[in-house]
Amino acid sequence: MSIKLQKKIRFVPALNFFVTGFSLIKAYRSSNQARVADMLKIVLVGFILMFLVNIPQIILLEFIENAVFTNVLSLISNYATLFVLSSFFIMQQEKYLMNDGK
Repeated sequence: MSIKLQKKIRFVPALNFFVTGFSLIKAYRSSNQARVADMLKIVLVGFILMFLVNIPQIILLEFIENAVFTNVLSLISNYATLFVLSSFFIMQQEKYLMNDGK
């Protein structure tokens, strides 16, 4: 799967999850210099990004008890989380592909 296609797919929430995982696997396999420590660092940064994107949702859910608002907020937060993760992993994949070209 090309990077251009992955960048388009990351806007579709249902496919977003697959792009995230595929990007990480492809970036790991594409680089001869990739080590397990590098991949663990990328996954750790991914978890930190997930946490940072979801902090506003966690705070708002503590103060607002409207069921419709919380459902809409959850959907928006889930989409934003997957979008940020896939963007980050695609960026890492591009970095590894540029290192292979050098």
